[in-house]
Amino acid sequence: MKIKFYVIIVFSLLLSACKEESGMVKDATVFLKKDFKQIEYLKGEIMEVDSLWKPIRIWAYDSSLFTVDLYFDSFVQIYDNKTGIKRVENIPKGIGPNELLNCWSLQFAYDKVWAFDMQQAKINVYEFSEFVKERNVVPIQSIKLQGAPTTVIALSDKSFLCSDLSDSQSLVTHFDANGNKDNRLQVKYPEILDSDIPENLRKRFWENRIYYNPYNDKIVILYTYCDLIDIYSSDMKLEYRIQGPDCFAPILGNKKIENHDFAHIIPDQTKFAYLFGVLTDTEIWALYYGISPQKGQEMQRTIFVFDYHGKPLRHYELDIPVTYFCVDSNEKCIYGLSEHPDPVIVKYHY
Repeated sequence: MKIKFYVIIVFSLLLSACKEESGMVKDATVFLKKDFKQIEYLKGEIMEVDSLWKPIRIWAYDSSLFTVDLYFDSFVQIYDNKTGIKRVENIPKGIGPNELLNCWSLQFAYDKVWAFDMQQAKINVYEFSEFVKERNVVPIQSIKLQGAPTTVIALSDKSFLCSDLSDSQSLVTHFDANGNKDNRLQVKYPEILDSDIPENLRKRFWENRIYYNPYNDKIVILYTYCDLIDIYSSDMKLEYRIQGPDCFAPILGNKKIENHDFAHIIPDQTKFAYLFGVLTDTEIWALYYGISPQKGQEMQRTIFVFDYHGKPLRHYELDIPVTYFCVDSNEKCIYGLSEHPDPVIVKYHY
């Protein structure tokens, strides 16, 4: 009886620690900001970079920085990570066979670069060795995905896992190496303990970002409207589910247009949680919002770091807020994109 009593007390304390927003997700382990050893305040250094216009994404890989920039004729600009000198540019804009309309993300794996075009639901694959040296190289493969994917990762067997807006039955959708949808890796949506989410709107309520680390074969899902992080094996078996530090549920409105339901953001009520993250070989990094953003609050300062068991490791606060970031674990550097007020790349040593 004593053990049962203490379990009830501990659970009650966790619920109260997560404020009164009662957004607890079933089977989630709660963490709080105090679970991190300490807050580390990082001072950023604005880099001198050639020809920086309007970057929206940044990645650090193999001594280079890769940005997706909307103001160039080619999406990807490649810089030396120490000097900021531009080496080359790649992926021209357009609807041609070697072009993309909306380069949403890059993935570096298996000596390749995987570029995802969300507007065309297409992935172009490039040889990495050519991509960093030659201008506008021709992709070695172009794969059209059936559906409406918003975030895509290439797995070790060269198949794909994504969040597909056209698939309301599963949290994630699997595509084979040729882009054909199949029924592998079906995953249930998270469940809120004390509220119901309309079944036909679950895909929108549980909007997420998917990341894959081939080093340890882990898949991590960061949720947009709920402060929830899931850690899966490569066959989508849930290993760890952590929620915090505020434990809020997705709050979206429901509009009916021509007998169709549409979820929408409610000003001052819909909170953003984890919009972007980074996986290193040993750690999960997540940029945390925890607010209902107003105009001018697109940039954030808080980065949480976890291990692959979901254990909180470090909490960083940046002196210059960022919209997107990447991590070079070899150089112990964070690179962030910021408006200062003009677009800049900020370098933080950690």
